[in-house]
Amino acid sequence: MEFLLELALVVPLILAVLFLLFKNRKLSAHLDELDYKTRAYEEILNRSADIVWLKDTDLRLQFVNEAYTKLFPDVDNFIGLTDEDLADKFLADGYRRDDEHVISTGQDYRYQENDKGDVWFETVKIPVKNDNDTVVGCAGIAHDITDRKERELKTYEMEHIDNLTGLGNRQALVSGYPETLAQALAEDVETYMIMLSVDNFKMINASYGFNCGDEVLRQLSFRLRAFAKNLKSRIARVGGDEFCLVIENSKGKVNISETVENLRRALGEPLDVGGNSVVV
Repeated sequence: MEFLLELALVVPLILAVLFLLFKNRKLSAHLDELDYKTRAYEEILNRSADIVWLKDTDLRLQFVNEAYTKLFPDVDNFIGLTDEDLADKFLADGYRRDDEHVISTGQDYRYQENDKGDVWFETVKIPVKNDNDTVVGCAGIAHDITDRKERELKTYEMEHIDNLTGLGNRQALVSGYPETLAQALAEDVETYMIMLSVDNFKMINASYGFNCGDEVLRQLSFRLRAFAKNLKSRIARVGGDEFCLVIENSKGKVNISETVENLRRALGEPLDVGGNSVVV
């Protein structure tokens, strides 16, 4: 929402500047006044932290700002280049499809992408039109949203991840279950929900202390992960000493009775907690 508000304010200005830049480049070969305006427009865009570029209808670059050039430090001159000259084939093909869609429809196009998982951008591509409302090119503006993505991830983890065990919590289970159930019904897949609780957990806390109790829960979560790694499943800690294991039994490959018994044995093995052997 924050970024959309920024775009609502900034995009019209950048689009206007890009159009004037595009128009002036076509007309200003011998007009000092327009040449001055062109340089002014370029200066405005070069001061933007967003990555900005302008292409003609052949999808060749007509302008890039300084933020864009920093992506390709080994390239000296960008004018006339295409995405095929700068990116690998997979990315270049995708960018070309986006640009062709913008030019053919005259409509904006928005998407998010990340660079090798480290940097996130939200990009809007915009048709550039002349005074006759004819599309004469397309402009792109890429805004770094890495900080926002990191905040969203932290918020998600706070709401859906159990801090003690690293498993999903009750909220994660509840929010994901409708999708799991709908998929199971659509694909006619048996789905089992196994509820687990730790016997005498209060006694463990009372006898060995709360730190020992926390370690018991952590070790049990490790065992649950190890047990379920070859199953199509979801695990969550849904209460103080309660866990839930949801198993999808595609094509009847899982013998649920045998699975439950194996799980009981795996979790029933003694735990080494602070030099104490604890059985749950």
